[in-house]
Amino acid sequence: MSFIKMCKDGFRGKPDFSDLLHNAFQIDDLVLSFECPNNIYEGHVYQDLVNLEQFDVESKIERHERFVKLATVYFLFQKKILNPLLPINKQGGLYIRLRVKSTGEDIDNISQLSSFLEREYYDFYHAPEQSEGSMRGYHTDLMKELTKRANKQWGEIPESEDRKREKEEYLIRGFLSGYPPIKCEIVEVGKNKYSKYSEGNLKYKSELRRVYNLPIKNEFYLSIEFWYKYDSMFAKQKFLDWVRSADETFEKKVLELLDLSPLIDSYTAKAVKGLNEKTKAE
Repeated sequence: MSFIKMCKDGFRGKPDFSDLLHNAFQIDDLVLSFECPNNIYEGHVYQDLVNLEQFDVESKIERHERFVKLATVYFLFQKKILNPLLPINKQGGLYIRLRVKSTGEDIDNISQLSSFLEREYYDFYHAPEQSEGSMRGYHTDLMKELTKRANKQWGEIPESEDRKREKEEYLIRGFLSGYPPIKCEIVEVGKNKYSKYSEGNLKYKSELRRVYNLPIKNEFYLSIEFWYKYDSMFAKQKFLDWVRSADETFEKKVLELLDLSPLIDSYTAKAVKGLNEKTKAE
C-alpha cells in the first residue's frame, strides 16, 4: 500500500483486496470457500473438516452459543506514522471469526433463524438473575445497579427537568454499555441471504461486532463475525469512521467472495476451471 493512500486512509493495516488469502472448509456434503485480504497480522485454521453428526462432541459452549470453530484471522491497525519511542502505536484490531453453530432445532427459513437469535440473546443477558460465574443475566444485574446509583444521585423522582435529563442520560449510557437486545435484519450479499445483527457500539464501548448468520442445513448455521476492538485513547477519527461504514465496504466484499456449495458442485467447478486454463494454454 502506498504512503499517500495510507495517509488518506488515516491508519496502517487497512485490508488490501489486491492479494487474497484463500481457505476451504468441508461441512458435511458442503464446501465453504472463504477469501479475505492477505495482509493479516495473524490467522489460524482450527478445523477444515466438520462432520455435523459429531457436532455435540466437537463443539464448545461460550456465553449462550454452542459452536465449532473453523478459523480466525486478525488485522492490526496502527497509526499512519509509527513512533518507535512510544509504547503504543496501535489504533485497534479486527477479528474475523468463522464458526458453525446450532439452534438445537430445525430452521425452516431465515426469518425463523432471526427470531431464534434475538430470543436466545435476550433470554441470556436479560435473565431475571445473574448466574454466578456466567454472563447470564448480566444486563439485568447491571441495570439494577445503575438504577440504584441513579436514584441515590438524582432521586427516584428528580426535582427539576435538568436533573431528570441527567438521570435519563446516565441510564441510557449504562444501558448501551451493557447488552441491549439485538435486532436482526435480513441482508442479501453476493449469493446468500444472512440474518445480520450488531452488538456493542463505538460511543459507549470499545468494541463493535457485526455478525452474519447463514442457515446451512437442519439446525445448523454458519456464523461470520467481524469483531472490531479499538483503543479509546489512541484511535483516530478516520479509523473509527472506517469501522462505522465497514459493513457497506469491507464486510460486503468479504461476503461477496464467500461461497457455500454442494461438495460435488465445488469439485466440478474446479475441474472445469482447470480444463479451461489448460485449453487456453494449448
